[in-house]
Amino acid sequence: MTTFAALLGAASLWILYGWLASCILASFLSGRKGYGEKVGLASGMLLFVIGPVVWLVYPATSTSIWKNSPFAQARLDAPLAGWFPRVGATLIDGVVVSVVPGILALIGVLADVPALYLVAYVLLVLIGFFYAPVCLARKGAANGQTIGKEALGIRVVRDDGEAIDFSRAAIREMVGRSILGLIPLYSLVDVLWPLFDERNQALHDKLAKTTVRKA
Repeated sequence: MTTFAALLGAASLWILYGWLASCILASFLSGRKGYGEKVGLASGMLLFVIGPVVWLVYPATSTSIWKNSPFAQARLDAPLAGWFPRVGATLIDGVVVSVVPGILALIGVLADVPALYLVAYVLLVLIGFFYAPVCLARKGAANGQTIGKEALGIRVVRDDGEAIDFSRAAIREMVGRSILGLIPLYSLVDVLWPLFDERNQALHDKLAKTTVRKA
């Protein structure tokens, strides 16, 4: 009984964190898209993790910051981003990707339903595989940014100055990080590479011909 109560308390705490994060993200996104922060806050409170997802895909107003930011197109003259903001953005994205699978896994533990572990794992892999390419390929001011990168004010920029499209994002993230990440020690070398590179590029940046710059 004590173990069950502890698991229930831990699950409740993680659900509360996820709910608060959903409210904050939904409010931020709705404000950037020109609808005000209150409607986003309400959607985050009512829809939980679905709220921010709705605002990610919902079209922005023509006068919003989202559409009219001076950084709507990638800028090659922006300063290169440092290593710590890059890692920080990756950690934030990791939390975003893990929220729903983590909740499912906790429910599986509490309800003693092993099948939910598999569902959570498959969902984690799928979200992790597609999350970054879909975010990076967004149009307008958010092009080249994941939620983590947007929060820390950095973006991915193509060497030719064009906007990031899905194919370029897929090369960078799916091939350069996920698939090559199956090679032993590759991910560790990839993460540390910008510390020694004159353009602060990781190996996946070199593959996709991109840099990460301040937004």
